[in-house]
Amino acid sequence: AEASNIQNNLMALQRALMETTTTLMALSAMKGLTSIKESQIPLGSGVFADGTLKKSDKVLLDIGAGAVVERSVADTIAFMKEREENIKKSLMDFQNVLANLERSYSEAGQRVQELQKEV
Repeated sequence: AEASNIQNNLMALQRALMETTTTLMALSAMKGLTSIKESQIPLGSGVFADGTLKKSDKVLLDIGAGAVVERSVADTIAFMKEREENIKKSLMDFQNVLANLERSYSEAGQRVQELQKEV
């Protein structure tokens, strides 16, 4: 059960990392806009709408708990890069916990086999 919970957390972190990476790519592209550009705008859950992007120096950033702040694109990129690094660190931490747990299970199994041989 514990290993399953850790694997679920790993999958959630991997999805968050993919989303953050995609956001960083979109912000970088947006930063390079010099004029209006036709694009597909993500609405969420894999749904997109055709739309038009215009050059903007500001974006709205959800900082949690329903709070949204206006930030410059450059500040948002920095924020998202920090978020990306935190997610990567959490991924590594969970992977290490899972590896240690699997090692403990394996050692316990080996010990049970040794005890069965002694009986």
